[in-house]
Amino acid sequence: MSRVSSRVLKDQLSGYLRLAEPSGQETVEQMRLAEMASGGLVLLPKRPRRTAFQGPALPNRGKLASEMVIEDRR
Repeated sequence: MSRVSSRVLKDQLSGYLRLAEPSGQETVEQMRLAEMASGGLVLLPKRPRRTAFQGPALPNRGKLASEMVIEDRR
């Protein structure tokens, strides 16, 4: 298991989570939550979380989202 500082983890959290999930590694938070659940301190969700956005695709007008918002506000 590798270690990172809290600052690096905060800045790159999604990248570290992507690395941990496919390889089957558990994060410290997952292990701690499992301990807390076995002690009856927390209830874990019964259904798995969605891994990807399942909604409709957004139109791509070749612009940044911020540019499209500004354009729509005019």
